Order: sequence, then structure tokens, then C-alpha cells
Amino acid sequence: LWSSLNCHILPRPVPYCFDLGRGDLQSIGYSYVDMDEVGIADGLAEDYPVLWDTGTWIMSPQTVAQIKAYVEAGGTFVALQETGRHTFTHQDAWPIADLTGFRVREIRPMTGTVMVLQDQPLFTKLAGQTFYNRGKSIDYSDYNYADKCVVLEPVARGTQAVARYEDGAIAIGMRRL
Repeated sequence: LWSSLNCHILPRPVPYCFDLGRGDLQSIGYSYVDMDEVGIADGLAEDYPVLWDTGTWIMSPQTVAQIKAYVEAGGTFVALQETGRHTFTHQDAWPIADLTGFRVREIRPMTGTVMVLQDQPLFTKLAGQTFYNRGKSIDYSDYNYADKCVVLEPVARGTQAVARYEDGAIAIGMRRL
């Protein structure tokens, strides 16, 4: 998901914001197609099995509902650490929780380790492995879009922890609809 509505009010007023397709996905051999809110509303996402958010910090409840309908119809939506953090009228409203089933309990710097859990279906080849909680996604001006992480707390049925921080808090979660 790429949102032109976010680009002029986020920390970096550039047309691609945190666009993984622009470099990160290309560098590992994946191609991509941009999809925006209008495309989702028009049903164009149904032709794609996965929508990967590009840092859409600001989402309307209508956009969240349209993405939820896409997921309920069999699609997969991948959210990043600040996907759906604000609405256009309220800061830190986290409307994305209606879709993900998790609320953000805390935002913290990247430190320590993260363990991928054994009993999760998402990253089966990484199950049981522990990784240092660090990473970068840097743009042309050396701005790092991946400088923080979130602690998740389940607030709906159907949620599952995928990875946990060393203190046991949920680092990555998923929800089947």
C-alpha cells in the first residue's frame, strides 16, 4: 500500500515515504506494483495475493475497513511498525488495530534480541532462532525509516504472537480473518 496522502505530512516529505519496493524488495529480487487507497476501494487489490504497506502512518477507518475486506476475501496484508498509527484527525489512534487485532502498548528503540517462536506458521524456517533487534532502511539522504519497534498487545480473537523480545513482549503478531 502506498499513500500519496501521507507523503507531505510525515517526517520525510518525499513521494515514496518508506517505500520498500523502491529498494529493499528490488535488492532481494522481488518486483512490485504500487496500490493506493483508491485502488483498494475500487477492488483492484483482489488481483494481488499480498499487500505490503510502505509506511502508511495515517489511515482513515474506511481504508482500514477496505483492507480488512481484502484480507477476509483471502488476501494478506503486511503492516510495518507505524502502519495505521494516526487518523487524519487523531494522533496515535491506531485505527489499524481493527484489522490486526493488536494495540501498540509501547514504542521503543531497537535493542536486545527477538526470537521467532516455534509454534507460528509464518516464518517456519526461522522458528526458534534469535536475532539481534536491529536493522536499517535508509533512503538517499541517509534517513533511517526503521529506527524503532513496537510492543504489541492482543485485543481481538484470532491473534497470534510470531516473535517476542527478550523480555517476553510481542514483537511480531499475526491475525487470521
